[in-house]
Amino acid sequence: AEPKGRMASLTGCLDEQEGQWVLVNDQTMAIIANLAAEGFPTEGFAKYVGHKVTVRGTSSSTGSRPLFKVRSIETISETCSSR
Repeated sequence: AEPKGRMASLTGCLDEQEGQWVLVNDQTMAIIANLAAEGFPTEGFAKYVGHKVTVRGTSSSTGSRPLFKVRSIETISETCSSR
């Protein structure tokens, strides 16, 4: 079966807010998307907290913001933003 949605990538900072893994804009800290792990355990996100990353996977809109199903994560920088 073909996965729904086409592969995409998003870049931002990985954060955990209110028990949800999220990707935030490294300048404004606004949430870009909720993250869901696909093909690896959710706790795999933990080691990327506070890192600027590119996530690859598929995006679907549910509710107030996009849900991005993450297939792979690549660290761009171990630190985030100009904070």
